[in-house]
Amino acid sequence: CNVFIANIDAAEIEATDEEKENWKAQALTLRALYNWQLVKRYGAIPIVLDEIPVGSDLSNYKKSSFKDCIEHILSDCDKALSATSFPYYNGSQTVGMMTKAVCHAIKSEAILYAVSPQWNDGSYSWNDAMLITKAAVDSLSKNYALYTRAPGADVAQNSYALYHISAADVARRDKETILLLGDQL
Repeated sequence: CNVFIANIDAAEIEATDEEKENWKAQALTLRALYNWQLVKRYGAIPIVLDEIPVGSDLSNYKKSSFKDCIEHILSDCDKALSATSFPYYNGSQTVGMMTKAVCHAIKSEAILYAVSPQWNDGSYSWNDAMLITKAAVDSLSKNYALYTRAPGADVAQNSYALYHISAADVARRDKETILLLGDQL
């Protein structure tokens, strides 16, 4: 992601500025997602924003503080969310691509972890978490909603069960799925 983010703006390719902006927002979201997955599993990690040359001594990369990791993840999300060409949801031709919805989900989950008793060092408050999560809910309520399609009695016992046994509906009748990879929910 780092090499792409650093070079896409100046890349001489057949793409509009809007396409480049969208791709960069997707790369920022992916970097935030990858870093967030590492932080969730291992706690603080080294924050690397540049290309790591082949043969580098990786022991030179020292862990950042948990606070700095969260700040970096939130910053990448904020940069991605500011891109006007970055969509809120995917259509049938863009399944699996990053969207503003995924970015909001990463940001909300990261801040909620940061204020949890295990990780709270006083850098963030429950009010910070509430404001970030409320902004996500408010922003996404235009395009997303709980899955409420009622199944027949011979198919599933309720909407929740139907949602989890059905393939995701990329025709956007399913307004609950935020990230779809292939046909997996």
